[in-house]
Amino acid sequence: MGAVALAGAAAGCGGNSSNDNTSSPSSSASSSMSSSGSGGTTGTSSSKSLAGEKIHFITVAEAPNIKSLWKGVVSDFESKTGAKVNLEFVKTTSLTRIIQLLQAGNPPEVAQLSLGSTILLHNKGVVRPLDDVLKGVTQNLGQLEGAAKNVISFDNHAWLIPFWHNVNSYNYRSDLSDIVPDTWDKALQYAQEVDAKKKSNGGVRGTYVPITGSVPGAVRLYSWALQNQVSYSTWNNGKLEIEFHKGKNRTRMVETLKYLQNRQQYSAPGAGAGWGTCINIIQSEKAASTWYGGVRPKNAAIRNGRSFAKDIEILPGMPKKTAHQNVGSTEGFMSFKNSNTKAADAFIQYVAQKDFLTNLMVKLSPIHNIPVWPDIKTSDKYIGGIKGLDLWKGWTMDQFKTYQNGASKGMMMVNDEDKPPNPFEITYRSPPIYNLLGDVLQNGKDPGNVIDKYGKKLQQNVDKTQNS
Repeated sequence: MGAVALAGAAAGCGGNSSNDNTSSPSSSASSSMSSSGSGGTTGTSSSKSLAGEKIHFITVAEAPNIKSLWKGVVSDFESKTGAKVNLEFVKTTSLTRIIQLLQAGNPPEVAQLSLGSTILLHNKGVVRPLDDVLKGVTQNLGQLEGAAKNVISFDNHAWLIPFWHNVNSYNYRSDLSDIVPDTWDKALQYAQEVDAKKKSNGGVRGTYVPITGSVPGAVRLYSWALQNQVSYSTWNNGKLEIEFHKGKNRTRMVETLKYLQNRQQYSAPGAGAGWGTCINIIQSEKAASTWYGGVRPKNAAIRNGRSFAKDIEILPGMPKKTAHQNVGSTEGFMSFKNSNTKAADAFIQYVAQKDFLTNLMVKLSPIHNIPVWPDIKTSDKYIGGIKGLDLWKGWTMDQFKTYQNGASKGMMMVNDEDKPPNPFEITYRSPPIYNLLGDVLQNGKDPGNVIDKYGKKLQQNVDKTQNS
């Protein structure tokens, strides 16, 4: 087991929170979750066929009502199968706890985890394929969304049973400008026009350029860079090579950073930004447009009763430069080698039922988290449930469809830029990337020199991880 490599990756994973106004894009908790739900019976037996079997399931939850939801479905499963489930809740990321268990030689049966973390664990040889489980779930739920289907299977096997994904998006107020900021030039024009009116608009700045020594800034940079066809890394003779500081990628990365520097003149102060800052920057009327890994900025404006909430539009995949590449994340169930595989398969198939997952998607960070199963996504129960939320008052059906369909149009998951998928989260989220951003955006250093410095540093860190 590569302890150094795993621990390094765990530190870079986005956390989960019970507060939808402060949590990261992959957050799986929401204070609006009800405490009921059932997994159904398809794919499992009601004849106590798993009597005496033990299952350790790890999921992320902080809010009491989220915990109640999982306790309810686990209790139903135990009653119908005779199995005993050790339901373990963690506060931020399942990966840290999983690493502890793996290193102790006691892997859990099932965990809720992101695709990126699943890839990392797969490359360490501890994850088991779930092809048969996927077949059973597909019989119940229909075919997977194309974007999710494309990324959960590699090395000729499926490794994750996903239930939602979200896509990096550009949130902007359409009531302050008629410009649709769907390209770099138009996004800059939008920011300039809105910023020029800030005295008459209550001080609202044109955009937001966060400067942060943590994950939000790094993920945002990656989103912008992809629109300019920057490649961060590539495989060479079985070794991962950082390449954003080389050749045409260096030229495009310099261009990207200079573009972000240019946007700063129209931005609200960006130093010290975090997930919560990015979520609330529009609803607090400090900026008119911002990047986020989903639609929480719009939802925050709705929850805070802002009159302009319905005027916040969504551009999935960010404004484009030379390309338009949607990038996002997906989350679901995965399982481990050397665990109780029979019981694990039964548990996943039990929970992955249409009624339960529909209920989950309606109430768990609704709209922001997008169902990966079209039969759920297009169902009357899901659409009706979303429309029944108080949150719906700030949405139009066109806005809703634009965002939700954006996750099915050629979306690429982080880690999937390279083939096979890149298992090293530090490529995208680690101090060299954070320091790169700070030196350019806060300290005003030359982007080219900064890229050269931290590209080499990142390669050194990746080499250490690969050789550990």
